[in-house]
Formats: sequence, structure tokens, C-alpha cells
Amino acid sequence: MSSALLVLPPLLFAAATDVAVSELREVLRSVLTLAVGLVAFTAVAVAATLHWVDPQVSLEVAFVLGAVLASTDPVAVSALARRLRLPPRLLALVQGESLLNDATSLVLFQVAVGVVVAGTGVNMLHAGGQFLWLVVGGAAVGIAAALLADRLRRRTEDAVLATVLALLVPYLAFAVAQG
Repeated sequence: MSSALLVLPPLLFAAATDVAVSELREVLRSVLTLAVGLVAFTAVAVAATLHWVDPQVSLEVAFVLGAVLASTDPVAVSALARRLRLPPRLLALVQGESLLNDATSLVLFQVAVGVVVAGTGVNMLHAGGQFLWLVVGGAAVGIAAALLADRLRRRTEDAVLATVLALLVPYLAFAVAQG
């Protein structure tokens, strides 16, 4: 497991707990447009630019780098947004977009690495289907983990157990989503 995957699940889990769900619902369309559309556009732009600057780098390999660079840091965005004391609706937009763009970037990365490893070139229909499958499956696992964690958290008053849950649930959700 890479060092990023070692720290990413609990950081994303902690950042996600700061998001007001009611506010997020109001800006969900904008969040999805930015988190998926802008991240995909950025990944493609980075890949095209890298390939244009150095044609020896294949578009597939360049897209792997584009997927890595396309998202912002959700923890830093949440911290900055809190310091700026943004209005609740704008805060929900910024926090929701930063969380989901990270997920989009990770899924794009996984698809891009799969294309490079397969060595068969890019089949946009297959890559799009794989992207959709990973997004829907990951969202389902994340929602189920969040509901389970919330139910368990509400049933305990023990601070140690709550801390263990906050560390364990993100890794379990990650493992299930990867499996």
C-alpha cells in the first residue's frame, strides 16, 4: 500500500464529517459538474499538454499523470474554507467538490493505470463503463460505511471506541470498495 493510501482514507473520512448534508443537497449539481467535469477536463488537458511537450510520452501514460494532478487536497480546502468563514452554501459547494474531485481523480487514475497495464490503447466506451462502475460501486460502499459508522457512533459513549471506529471504518470501506 502506498503512503498516500495509508493516510488518505482517514483524512477523507474526517473531511467528510465536516460537510453539512442538507447544504450539500442544495448544491449537488454544481458539485458534480465541478468534481467530475472539471477534474476530467484537467486530467485530459494535462495529458494533452505533456504529450505535446514530449511526444515520446504516450497519451495513456500522460493521462495517468493528469489523473494524479487533477484534484485538489480536500483536507486543505476544508481547513481554508473554515478559516475564511464562508457562507454555509458556498462552504458546502467547496467541501463537497473537494471531496468528490479527489474520488474522481482516484477513479480516473485507476482506469488510466488499467489502460497502460493492458497496453491495448484507449477504448473510450470500456474506460467510461469502468469509470461509471467504479463511481457507482464506490459511492454505494461509501454510503453504506457512513450509515454503519453513524449507527455505531450513536450507540457508544466511549471516546476510545469512537476513535477506533473513526480509524477503522475508512480502511474497511476502502478495502471493500477495492475488492
